[in-house]
Parts: sequence; C-alpha cells; structure tokens
Amino acid sequence: TVVAGTGVGQFSVDWFVHANSRMVVAGVENLDEHAPKALAQLWSEYQTKYALPGDMTTTVYHFGISERSGTVVAYAYRSTADFMSERIAHGVGVKPECAVPDGNVYEHIPAMLEDQRARQASLPLQDRVFIGGEAHAIQLTKDSCTFSCIYQFVDFPLQMKAAFTAHAANAA
Repeated sequence: TVVAGTGVGQFSVDWFVHANSRMVVAGVENLDEHAPKALAQLWSEYQTKYALPGDMTTTVYHFGISERSGTVVAYAYRSTADFMSERIAHGVGVKPECAVPDGNVYEHIPAMLEDQRARQASLPLQDRVFIGGEAHAIQLTKDSCTFSCIYQFVDFPLQMKAAFTAHAANAA
C-alpha cells in the first residue's frame, strides 16, 4: 500500500507510521475498514496538539493491490468529510491545477510540473503551493513496488543549499 497526502504534510507521514506500527491489517482493503475512525482520532489529536486553525484541512490517499480482487484500488480520506472512505476511480488527478495533455501522462510529467510551478508563481505568496525539488514515481504492481526520481527542477541544487542553510541557522 502506498500512502500519500495533501494539506497538513506531516499528518500523512504520521498516519503512515501509525498504520505500520500500531495496526494489524491484511492489506489495503482491510486498512480501509479501519482508516476512517483511526484517521479521525489522529486528526483530533493533531488539531489539539498543534492548535491547528479550524479551516486547516488534510486528505490522505491509499493506493494498493487489493487482497480481495488482486487489482489496483485507491481510496481518499478527507478531513472535510470526517475521513469517510471514498473509493477513487482509475485516472489522472492533479493538484494544484495544470494542463493534462493527451497520451502517455508519464512522459508529460516534467511539462506538467513546470506548468504547475508557473501558474503558482503568478499567485500572491499566501495563496501559493510551492512547487519544486524533485518528482518521484512509485510503480506498484502485484509483485513489486519501485521508486524512481523522474524529474528534477533546474534550480534544485540551489534550493536545496538554501534549505540546508536555513535549517542550520534555525538549529543553532
């Protein structure tokens, strides 16, 4: 099962750790049976611990090979819907908005990322989703899961150096 998320970034990471270290499940479908209640509880703890504003939202996604059918399944759990299980149909979803060309989407990912970045750069700072760094792909099949870097923005080394410098300054 692959776990991803939007919104409060650390939340999906902590959910992944919780599901892997505190739950006993047989697969993505079995996890789906327990996820809504467990996610709602974890979100409530997050809101209290981090004093999150009431308008702060998050969404967690599960992608996996069904232990029942052997096919790929996907679920979304949105804080705005109390983490109710939502089965997602096969397809392409992008966030934030960008053009999705016809054909093999995988081949167009670099152009799509650049489009996202350009669109976001035109927005006021407080409204932006900051796009950059590297793009990674996870390919999940019944027999394997592979992870690869498929794109790196041209300014990645400069941005990484700036991030390390800022982190070092904050840690001191």
